[in-house]
Parts: sequence; structure tokens; C-alpha cells
Amino acid sequence: MSSYRTHALIGAVGGLGLARLLDMVPHATAISQNPFAQLGPASIVPPGVTASLTTAGLVAGSAFLALLSDIDEPGSFIARRAKTAIALACAPLLGAVGWFLASSGVIHTQPIVAAVVCALVGLGFFGPLLGHVIVRLVRVGAGGHRRLTHSLVPCAALAVLAAGLWFADLRPWAIIPAALVWGVVLHGLGDLPTPAGLPLFYPLSQADFHSLPKPLRPYGEPIAAAVAVVAGFLLWPR
Repeated sequence: MSSYRTHALIGAVGGLGLARLLDMVPHATAISQNPFAQLGPASIVPPGVTASLTTAGLVAGSAFLALLSDIDEPGSFIARRAKTAIALACAPLLGAVGWFLASSGVIHTQPIVAAVVCALVGLGFFGPLLGHVIVRLVRVGAGGHRRLTHSLVPCAALAVLAAGLWFADLRPWAIIPAALVWGVVLHGLGDLPTPAGLPLFYPLSQADFHSLPKPLRPYGEPIAAAVAVVAGFLLWPR
């Protein structure tokens, strides 16, 4: 299993490659060069600037998506931050609940006091507990670490869903399942060279697949990182 830095690197390079690929498609090129053009003639954003922003968005988004598969590992980089994000989200939500209960007379105290106390409880206790439970449930639902979240089987279902939404003229919604598939593929590129490999067809098969011969697998992560760096250099716009 590769570290989150290697996964993020591979994801970023994948995003750069996706940007270069879109540049080769006429319709996508027009949108990527100036996605604000659909707003009408009032748009004054220079096409060159928007093209750079589109590339930066694809690079950053792909780097993030490449980390998502490890959400099934509670100690991973992405899972720890997911738990923090859930805790931060719980604070204002519980604060609003406290304000509402005090304003409605359900609890007898000043609304601001109830809001602050509930927000602190959400941030310090309930939020972290909920985040821990959610991450654990993801792990159980995925069949353990490096199972469904790393498998091509759910990717196939998501790809069919994305295609269905696309052809149903619900294209903005198609981006979500397509992005999840993209993230799993990018993540897999970082794990396949390692000694553990990946069960690509879980739950249909428990067999682990590898992209390197056995003698090279202990060095799989640095090899994957080196290949990503070279690919990034070749894909970098000039």
C-alpha cells in the first residue's frame, strides 16, 4: 500500500493528463479554454486564465479523488480529515439546534448560551464520535480495507450510472459517479505496484493483482512515484 503522498502525486499527474486529453477534444477544448463563455457576452474572464484555472482544478480534484479509496482505513490521511470535517460540521448544526430549543422554551436559558454550549459539545464530543462511527461503518460496509473501495466491480456499476445520467441529459449529475471511478483508478495505480497488490474484482474474487514482478514489488511505491514524476514532466504544458 502506498502512502497518501504517492497517491496524491499520481492523482495530480492524472489530473494533468486529463486536462491534456480534454485539450484534444474540440468541444471540450472550447469549454476548458473558457468555461464562462456559457454565461454570455458579459463574461470578461480571459480564456487563457480560465484554461489555467480548469487545469489547476483538474489537478487538485484528481489528487483529492486519488485519496478517497482509503476512507475505509480509520487511520489513513483522508479518514482522519473526514472525521475532523464531520466534527466541524456538527458544531454549527448542534449550535443551531441549541438556539432553536432555547428560543422555543424547551430549555430555559439564553439562546446564545445554549448555542455555544451545544456547538462545543458537537465539536468536542458528538462530532468526533459521529466521525469515528461513520468511518467504521464505511470500513464494515466495504468488507474491510482494500476491498470494495479499491475494486473495479463497483466502478463498473458507477460507470453505468454515469453513462445513464449522461444520456438522460443529467450531465452535471453524471460527474459524481464518473469522478468516483476516476479516483479509484488513480488510487489503484499507486497500490498495484506494491507487495500487497489489489483485489481488483472483489467481491467476485479475492485474488490480488500486481503490476510489477515479485522481485520489484518491495520497491513498488518509489517506482510508481518516479514514473509519476516523469509523466508529470512530459505532460506539463510548454
